[in-house]
Parts: sequence; C-alpha cells; structure tokens
Amino acid sequence: MRDIHPDTCTRRHVLATTALGVAGTLLAGRTRAQEPHPGWVRNPEGPVLSLGPKGSFDGFNIFSPCAVKENGRYFLYYSGGPTGPDDGGYVNHQLGIALSDDGAHFQKTGKPIFPLTSRMNFQCTPAVLRTPDTRLLKVNGLWHMIFCANRRNEVFHATSPDGLDWTLDERNPIFPNAYAPCLLKVGNEYRMYYTYGGVRPWEIHLATGPDIYSLKPHPDNPMLILDQHDWEATDEVGTSALVYPYVWLEDETWIMYYASYWKSGWGHQTTAMGMAKSATGLAWTKHPDNPVFKPTRGSNYDGAYVSSQCIIRDGDGYRMYYGARIDTIHRYYAIGMATWQGKMLRTPSPSGRGLG
Repeated sequence: MRDIHPDTCTRRHVLATTALGVAGTLLAGRTRAQEPHPGWVRNPEGPVLSLGPKGSFDGFNIFSPCAVKENGRYFLYYSGGPTGPDDGGYVNHQLGIALSDDGAHFQKTGKPIFPLTSRMNFQCTPAVLRTPDTRLLKVNGLWHMIFCANRRNEVFHATSPDGLDWTLDERNPIFPNAYAPCLLKVGNEYRMYYTYGGVRPWEIHLATGPDIYSLKPHPDNPMLILDQHDWEATDEVGTSALVYPYVWLEDETWIMYYASYWKSGWGHQTTAMGMAKSATGLAWTKHPDNPVFKPTRGSNYDGAYVSSQCIIRDGDGYRMYYGARIDTIHRYYAIGMATWQGKMLRTPSPSGRGLG
C-alpha cells in the first residue's frame, strides 16, 4: 500500500470542501431564484389604524387612507365617521391625521382637520398632489390636498405648509362629480384620475389641465370599464362599480390599482383590488390574474372588503394602506397595511403571464 502524505490529505479535503461549498452556493442561488415572489405581505401586527373611542368622529367608520412620507415621517390621512347604519353611514364623516416614525405604528392627532358645514357635510377620499413616483409634490412651498366633501362628490382643495395645519381654498369646490380622486403632476400637466358616478356602472375617468383649477374631463374617457366579468361583480343592490383609482409610474410604465365588487363565492358581499398598466396613462391593460389583492377570509379586520388604497414607494419596495371591512354594519372597520418587495412589474404573476 502506497503511503499518502498528510499534507496531501489536507489539500484534497480542502478542495473537496470548497467544491461542495461552491456547488451548494450555486444550488442555493438557483433555489432562491425559483422561489415565488411573496406579493403583498400584510402587516403581521394587524391594522395600523382602528376605530376611535365611542362618540369620537372616527368611532364607527374609518377608511380612505392617504399616506405621505416626508423627511422620514409618515403622515396618514383618513376619513372617520361617528355613527352607524341608521344614517346610511354617509353623513358627518371628517378627515383625520395619524403620524408615525416607522410606517406601521401610528398615533392619531385625535381631532378632525376641517369642521362640518352644510355643503361640506361628508369628507372622504383625501389625496395629496404627488410626483409620478408617489412622492409628495409641493408647489410654492405648500402641500396640496383634494378630497370629496359631500354626497354630490364635489372635489374640494386645501393647502398646508407642513401637512398638519390645513387651509381650505376660497374657490371651492374645484371640480364636480368626481369620487376618490388621485392627483399627479406630470411635466406641466395636472392629472386627476377619479371614479365617475354619473352613469352606471361606475367607471374610472381622467381630468387634465395646466393647473388645479383648469381640470377638464379627458376626451378619451373612460380610462377603465367593467369588462373582466370573471371577477368584477355587482353590489347587494345591483350596482356595478370600479372605484378608488390609484396611479403611479414605475420606470416607464404607468400602474393603476382600483377596487371592484368581487365574485368571491363566500356567501357575503366582498370587494377586491385589480391592477392595470399603461404606456401613456391613457390606454390601460388589466392584469390577467385580477384580482391581485383580496380580503383575508375569516380575518378580524379585513374579512370582507379591501379598497380605498394608497400606495407609496418606500425604500426598495412599496407600502400599501387600505380600508378594511368585516361586515355590512360598518362602512369600514380599520386601516390595513401591506408591503411589497422590489419592483412590481418585474415580478411574474401566478400564471406566468405578468405585466412587466
């Protein structure tokens, strides 16, 4: 038997171990590459905002969040209602503010932004003026917010120097019949996507103009209609609707999230979110695997409705805040939050067809 020097054994062991390590690393890399994207991951701690105490302005309903991240601080605007189904859940809603340092743990200021008036008796769906990539856009050093202020869905405008103290525009209302607006400035053009409720079913429309006071309905309206009949449904009184458009630009592609009633088959009314893309922000293609965000069956806060969403870029991914509902008593019950890793359009859909 031939003698083998100990150093030779050591060298062979090192080479073998190194080879195994490289192979393991390559295999692990392939495994990671093949792992499916987790999609939207809900906040493990549950909703980020819940109903206020009984008797408060947000003690019975809370929905339509609008999130802003500015200088490391998170501002979350929302609509709160004090009473229940006896008034239809439609009156006396007011806008509130909650603040956070991490985007997940919010503290309410505890008071409405604006008082109620005879004309401004229902305040909801706040939207700040944004850049195409979801960031706050200040004009002349001021924050700009629009929101619906009554059941006629008239759009009102307000400004603030710091996001906390707001002043109503003396020229209000600035636009008629536009529910759940989303406001962007693209180059020199203002764009307001909104739900047009003048006809049934409700559709997604666009208004454009050189400033916030000159917005006019776009000649190519509607932007989005009900045509994915495998999931888009009608509500309990037979109304079909696409609502809560939220639009932003990722790289060179426009993305829209919107809500619709959903044919869940769960035995009670549900809503879910769909997604669409566009090269120009005018002609839209819906995601082949809609709906892309659904209620969590059996959840104690979003088991029935998910909608009125707001999505912001945060780090290398996204945060989405959304209105959540568990029953047909509360209009909405809580504000939920979910996160998305990385770019959205580069992520394959479950069918592999994707939108990227």
